[in-house]
Order: sequence, then structure tokens, then C-alpha cells
Amino acid sequence: MQKMMPETNKTTRKLALTQYRDVLIHELQARVQRNPAYSLTSFARDLGLAPSGLSRILSGKQGLSSKKAKQIAKKLDLNETESGYFCSLIEAEHARSKNQRLLAQLKLQSQAVVATELSLEYFKTISDWHYFAILEITNVKGFVNDASWIAHYLGLSIEVVEASIQRLVKLELLKVTPAGMLVKTNDYLATSNDIPSRAIRSYHQQILRKAEAALFEQAVDVREFSAITFPMSQEDMLWAKQEIRNFKENLAKRLVQKETKECLYQFSMQLFCLEQGKTVEENTCA
Repeated sequence: MQKMMPETNKTTRKLALTQYRDVLIHELQARVQRNPAYSLTSFARDLGLAPSGLSRILSGKQGLSSKKAKQIAKKLDLNETESGYFCSLIEAEHARSKNQRLLAQLKLQSQAVVATELSLEYFKTISDWHYFAILEITNVKGFVNDASWIAHYLGLSIEVVEASIQRLVKLELLKVTPAGMLVKTNDYLATSNDIPSRAIRSYHQQILRKAEAALFEQAVDVREFSAITFPMSQEDMLWAKQEIRNFKENLAKRLVQKETKECLYQFSMQLFCLEQGKTVEENTCA
């Protein structure tokens, strides 16, 4: 069962993103994965840096100022918590005075939990839909521990499957048993709720496209599409979100508990305002 970010015993896995360069490297790798034509030069352009300057930064030969750190955090679409942690990492290494560096180091210690939030960078490396499908397919009845079988089942190329398995093993989400079988290492995967992220938006966009294809290609006895339109108060949105999340959790837990799981399914829901011109920055639906 997955909600997108790995958790162990319902506690989100903390990553060793102890250097700001790790954040930049993770982001670059994720973009290259989504678009093989993307390059270091493209990344430098998007961050507002010279390619040679970015290369020196990633190699540790050049640092970043606090001002530039904030600009880059914004271009990376980091939320407030992630941005604060990212900037603290830079200040702890490159602040001009020793006192400023020590203060940033103390701030990082107090922000230990923030490293968990920053593990969103971890998700960015596996934000394509097929990573979670590969994780869950290992529990489907008749699973064959073979990249070509997985590729055929999911409609992917063997190359994509093999590369994805390698990445999942490296990230310790999959492991290879002594017998050579692939086994998922975590029963529960989740991302933090209500945190804006380009990677999460991309993931949901991919799922919506898969759902649209299923609507026209799959028989009604193996799918369920339904919708309802109703008026509501914006103040009830938090309650509605929690009810939907509880339903989703309970549904998945009950179905996953079944000993025999014959097919891999994707469940998604949408609840949104139909008012034209509504933007994500607006908080009311009046």
C-alpha cells in the first residue's frame, strides 16, 4: 500500500541529506530521469546560475550566499519548512562569520524533524507512477520475478523496469533475497499531507492520465468510476479531506489484508471547486 513517502512503523524514514548539494543532486537526477534531454546546463538555467558555477558548487569548489540560497529554494519549489532547512545547510557551511555558522548548526539540530519533511526530495527521485506499481506488484498472485514479465504487466519497457528496480533497491524500498526474489521492504508508504510539490503534482497528473485511459479501455466489471456534484462550505474542506483520507486508508487496509491478491489496482479520488478562475492561492470558494 502506498501514499507516496516511505514510512517505517508509521514514522517517516529520515534521509541523510546533510549537505545542500545532496538536495541539488537529487533534484537534477529526478529531472534527468523525467526528461533524458535535461542537462546540467538546463538545471543551471532554471536555477539562475552559470553552468560552470553550478558545476563548481556541486563539486564543492564554490559556495552559495544566503541570498542566493533563498532564490534557489524558491526555484526548487521548496515549501517554507524545506526552504528553511536548505538555507540552514548552506549557512552552516558558508556563512561569513564563525558565529553565524555555529548558529546555523544549532538551528539544524533543532530542525532534526525537518530532515523528514525534506525527504520529499527522496520522493522526487521515484515520483513516476511505475515505481509504486513495481513495489506493489511483488504482492500480486502469480508475480514472476522477471523484468520482462513486469514490463509486460505494466506496459513498460524492460530498460525502464530494470533501471527502476535498481533505484528501488538502492533506496532500500526493495531488497533481493538470498533466493534472488524481489521483496518490498516497507508495508506503508506516505507523503506528508497538504505540502505543495511539483513532484507530487506530477505523480497525480500521471495517475489521472492512467485513469482516463482505463475509462475507455477497460470493461466495467474491472473498474469503478463515479461522481457526484454538490454545494458545500469551504470551512468543511478540512473535515472532508480527513474523511476521504480515513476512507482511503480503511479501504486499502481491508483489501490488502486478503491473502490472495490477483490484480494490481490504483485508487484515486478528487474533490475540488468548480468555480472558473479559481487559483491554488485562493483560500475561499465564495
